[in-house]
Amino acid sequence: GYRIYGPRCILNNLQHGIDLPKCNKQPIYNLAMKDVKICCTSLDGKVRDEITDKVYLMAGKIDRNLTGDVTHLIAGEVGSN
Repeated sequence: GYRIYGPRCILNNLQHGIDLPKCNKQPIYNLAMKDVKICCTSLDGKVRDEITDKVYLMAGKIDRNLTGDVTHLIAGEVGSN
């Protein structure tokens, strides 16, 4: 299949002489989250899906498990029950 890249992603890579990132099937608009891995907790499914879509558009990654590779944790509420 074809990959879809936004103009900011293409221009940035051309200016810095780097290859376009390999992605699954999600389009990439820009590289703002290129080296970011996000984990979400205590979020409604719809909110989690919206965040996931936006992270993928910015070349980020999502991990369902909180591991040492995760760079950012998004929590729906503070504290644990």
